[in-house]
Amino acid sequence: MLSALITTTSRLRPNLSGRRALTTTTSMRAGIGGGYNNQSYQYRRNVQRPTPRGPAFRRFMTSPPTHANAGSDDFVPIEPATLNWEKVGPDQDVFISALSQNGHVNVKVISAKNMVQAIKEKRELSGVATELLGRVMLSTMLVANGIKDEETLQLTFNGDGQAKGVMAISDGACNVRAWIGNSDLDDLRDPETLKADIKSAVGKGTLQVVKNHPSWRIPYNGVVEIASGEVAPDVAFYLASSEQRNTALGVGLQVDPLSGNVASAGGFYVEMMPGVEEESVLKVEVNLAVIKERFGSVDAGHLFALKEPITPYKLVKMLLDGLGVSMASESLPTYRCTCSAEKVFRALSLLGEEEVEDILAKEGVIDAKCEFCAERYELTREQLIELREQALAAAAAGEPWPATR
Repeated sequence: MLSALITTTSRLRPNLSGRRALTTTTSMRAGIGGGYNNQSYQYRRNVQRPTPRGPAFRRFMTSPPTHANAGSDDFVPIEPATLNWEKVGPDQDVFISALSQNGHVNVKVISAKNMVQAIKEKRELSGVATELLGRVMLSTMLVANGIKDEETLQLTFNGDGQAKGVMAISDGACNVRAWIGNSDLDDLRDPETLKADIKSAVGKGTLQVVKNHPSWRIPYNGVVEIASGEVAPDVAFYLASSEQRNTALGVGLQVDPLSGNVASAGGFYVEMMPGVEEESVLKVEVNLAVIKERFGSVDAGHLFALKEPITPYKLVKMLLDGLGVSMASESLPTYRCTCSAEKVFRALSLLGEEEVEDILAKEGVIDAKCEFCAERYELTREQLIELREQALAAAAAGEPWPATR
């Protein structure tokens, strides 16, 4: 097994349009935007340091409960005395958010082995492409978790590497979709160590961060240069330099270099809340150092794949060791694409009627493939006429089309 290690590169001290592509006889690309609600909070620990900006801790909405620790409500507070840290193993997908007892530290941990493996098979990704796309998906979900309903976060790595670009979009409820320009990157492995060369896959370029909400007229856009190429360090750099957020971010996967199957996939995200005290910051930094010294790495992919694996809940407890847990919630990480026949029709409208007619005359159908989930759509002339009538009827009624999914 090969560990794709991403070390924590953003110290906790202060110092961060969806893309839809459909392939037909004529290539088409249409986008969905993103945005950001810019709200500032005073950081009182040291006025000589930059003031971080970011949302206060909120009660995270969850998916329908799937684990023993979950209840029937959207938000599931879990009493520390009854928290069963070992119940959910790293072979199960779970997203955990927890707050320290003093309310100063928010910790998020994700385990998503099965989700990453499923999209690897669906998209027919090579092992290296799976590692790269997995890192971007995990980073996006960790940072996006807890944002407002319908708000989305998009991370896009526009590099000159062999991946030809990679991006992911996530909402605040752990629903993600992702895209990569080149699905076969297995030539980017060291022949001796079999370690994936993620830096070469990403290349030099920019990291674009887009935050959006349907009610926003203009999405929030932020861009920084790709400094590392290892994904999480670049996201952490953006959070520190552009949003002055006091965070630590680490993600990692273990992928079999021969079969390309995912052995583990996980990550963590630590954010200091407004009014955090020096002692809390120091304690989390010590906890990270202890984990690295004891297990050789803070990479969650490595920790989840140990002979005696660290469970996601135990990783939360280790990160908050000495600070206690006042509340925790869990949800299910889900790969969820928003493609549909209606959106294919909407993309076709960009080509013009003459070009669509030409495709139908030559091919008989419109053949389109979603580049997020690899779903294929074959639309006949009759189906296109029906979709056009639906669109006209919705426009006449003043209703959105296609309906929001």
